[in-house]
Amino acid sequence: MNIYTIIIICVGCIFYKIFVNLCCWWRLKKYKDLYITYSSNIADKKNDEQNGWKIIENKAEIIKLFERAGLKSFLITITQPTGYGFANHNYLDLFQNLASLTQIGNVNIPSTIMNYFYEGIGVYKARIKVAKYINIFTTKNNSVFRFFY
Repeated sequence: MNIYTIIIICVGCIFYKIFVNLCCWWRLKKYKDLYITYSSNIADKKNDEQNGWKIIENKAEIIKLFERAGLKSFLITITQPTGYGFANHNYLDLFQNLASLTQIGNVNIPSTIMNYFYEGIGVYKARIKVAKYINIFTTKNNSVFRFFY
């Protein structure tokens, strides 16, 4: 195997990773804008049928993009008094309540989801930077290049 073939394969893998992260960044940015219009239409009590269902339809893909970015959901604890000194404790997952626009427990769902959108976009922007991959390619693989010479 020629050294140039190895370099071409490594450069191809770098461009593939950049392309995948660029696509994920673009989709997450598109869903962030859609979530902003969805939450503003609900807050203004506009009945926009087309934008209202797009968040619910694409909830699984949004959750997958969050998880690919390394963002983890957390459980929201809800305590409700049931009477006679008893309380009912329920736990809700944040990502499963993505379309909810209320405050559940001590957590304001829309602002927390918007923070996740911005954090995910930042993660994908950092992964797109070519200098990181070039640095890994040049510094970490010196022993590999020495092996083939």
